[in-house]
Amino acid sequence: SRQFSAESAARFSSGAMSWRCRDGQALSVVRQRTARHKEFCEAMGRTLTDAEKALFLATNAPYLAAAAALIMRAGTACSGACSCAPLHSFWVAVITVVSTVYHAAQVRWGGCCCQRRPVAGKWTTKLVLCDVVCAASYAMLLAFCSGLSSVPWLAWPLLLFGASIVARSLGSMRGHALLHGLWHVASAYVLFQASGALTSASILATP
Repeated sequence: SRQFSAESAARFSSGAMSWRCRDGQALSVVRQRTARHKEFCEAMGRTLTDAEKALFLATNAPYLAAAAALIMRAGTACSGACSCAPLHSFWVAVITVVSTVYHAAQVRWGGCCCQRRPVAGKWTTKLVLCDVVCAASYAMLLAFCSGLSSVPWLAWPLLLFGASIVARSLGSMRGHALLHGLWHVASAYVLFQASGALTSASILATP
């Protein structure tokens, strides 16, 4: 019994140490990514002028315009999840808010974010994750509803997104802002066209 207890305790201790090690490694990765993102957005804040920051943030406006246009064109027409105008309008509006808030933090708009406190860096990391989840989930909904044949047409703005990442990796903050801003405009156009095509069925079905 004592031997069994000792062996069990040893296995438990080994497992606990293993989990602590894994947790520590995961935490280290998160800290490294947070530090890199914090360094990048601080560089954005130092490099861009206030006018450039305002122009970069304004590239989120096409998302809001797309949501408003959907509401004006389709109203409350809803004949299913894929063709439900209020759902599409709401989702695009959420993308607008999240993207604008994240990028405002990224470029240190008003000097309130991305400061030299760890908490600020963690919040910008959470915001970028939220931004990615909101945009990616809506893109997947459009791809599912539109069919696989439409995926290449839906995905072409990703070329601009990829180019903006390359510019960032090369240290070109203005190049990143320009290409990422163009990604906002192009993706908003594609989202509007795709969601408009889906909601047209609801408009026709509405008496």
